[in-house]
Amino acid sequence: MKQNLIGRRSAIALLSTVVLAAGCTSGGSDSTSTKSTANLTMILTSPPTSLNPGLMNVDPNNLAYEQLGYAPLIRVGPDGTYSPALASSFGYVGTGNTQFQLQLRPGLKFADGSPLTAASVAASISYALKAGGSAAAWLGSCGSITATSADRVMISCTSPNPTLPLLLSQNAPFGFVISPAGLAKPDSLKTATFGAGPYLLDGKQTVAGDHYVYLPNPNYFDQKAIHHQKVTLKVVANPSAVLSSIRAGQADLAIGDPSTADAAKAAGLAVYSAPSYTTGVDLFDRAGTLAKPLADPRVRQALNYALDRAAITKALFGSYGTATTQLMTPVYDGYDPALNSEYGYDPAKAKQLLADAGYPNGFSMQIEAWQGFNIAQVTQAIMGYWAKIGVKAVLTSDAAPASWVSNVLAKKFPAAGYGYAGLPVFQTAQNWFRPSANPFNPFSSADPQLTALLDQAAAAAPEQASALSIQAMRYALLQGWFVTTSLVDAAYYTRKGLTGVTVTPRNIFTDLTQITPN
Repeated sequence: MKQNLIGRRSAIALLSTVVLAAGCTSGGSDSTSTKSTANLTMILTSPPTSLNPGLMNVDPNNLAYEQLGYAPLIRVGPDGTYSPALASSFGYVGTGNTQFQLQLRPGLKFADGSPLTAASVAASISYALKAGGSAAAWLGSCGSITATSADRVMISCTSPNPTLPLLLSQNAPFGFVISPAGLAKPDSLKTATFGAGPYLLDGKQTVAGDHYVYLPNPNYFDQKAIHHQKVTLKVVANPSAVLSSIRAGQADLAIGDPSTADAAKAAGLAVYSAPSYTTGVDLFDRAGTLAKPLADPRVRQALNYALDRAAITKALFGSYGTATTQLMTPVYDGYDPALNSEYGYDPAKAKQLLADAGYPNGFSMQIEAWQGFNIAQVTQAIMGYWAKIGVKAVLTSDAAPASWVSNVLAKKFPAAGYGYAGLPVFQTAQNWFRPSANPFNPFSSADPQLTALLDQAAAAAPEQASALSIQAMRYALLQGWFVTTSLVDAAYYTRKGLTGVTVTPRNIFTDLTQITPN
């Protein structure tokens, strides 16, 4: 294994991964503290689905809670390149993207002072794989995680996985290493941090659901990378209240919203935004278990033709959204502009397809949505268009993302509103199209033709993988497995002078550990 080197084939493929904002950590360990006396306060729109990295949902809110208390094995920078974090070197072994090796830095410690070893890393990744979190499917067949020495870890897969560096970065739960003390008492992970990150949660100053306070970790391997004396994460759900709070100087940065982004600019705040996630409704009951009509692809196609995507996107997102039919975002393989013309607004065709499927008068079904990231509003807009073709959807709207996840995994609803960040085809497929139960495919749907295309794309060289990925995404789109309306910008607001905040189509989540005071 060459130090910090990913094979040419893998490196090209991995340029298609989502990366996080801001630069890389220091390349070496430095015990000299240069901590600032400054505090950092960020406003998030919801409490964490869980403080347990193995159960976290991957979104801008949840990542913020985890990035502070848990250091990643690998750090990914704004240009998509990977650099050392807890691992001093890493890379695929051999060809085929099936074996991946990590070499740990010497002398690493968890926040509790215990040594961070290859055995603890292997145990942590193995736990995250089995804990039941929504990201578990991303590892695919990579179920063998072993410590081959005191400071070396090998991940072995039975089929190709070209996205392992991303999955071990600050953008996914597998790279956040949990200490043996935390793994010994998993319930304790809900209320405290058991990591090796630059900060640790202060339970005395934290009020769950309202605000979370983090203090510097004296055992963090790179003390120069600790930029704040205290970091506070405050929960404010209402977008207007978020804007008011940061305008009043009650926070340094906040997760923004398309409905307030222009007002934030007018108020003199710095606004960072980039296309980042798609939204719509996931029609995951494709066998008709709860809603029989959804078993017919003509019905699912009808639900797509019924929508005026341009009107929905303009009304809800203005200049911070683009109408689309696709799950993939434009920076990733599998995206094809031509696919956006597959489902034009055609209510007459939608009604004809329903009639052909045996539902000339439409039908009724239940649907669920989470209130965050405008998901409930998009779902309601979609329901309004469906009503015009005779399809009556009854909405259950959850305030907390954890409730949405729980209800979906329990198969209580045949469809749900969704928001899904731009990810490589491999990871998107693991959530949506592979038969592994997760919030985007709770009924474990599979299609042999789609699976074959995805398998070919995962194993192909980059020059062939792109075309195969587009074929797979086109097939899924025409089968009507989902109803996507919009590609939406992620937005962050900051006070003037705050540095280290970067948001691009490949860097959609700001990494709090890289933000420095002015």
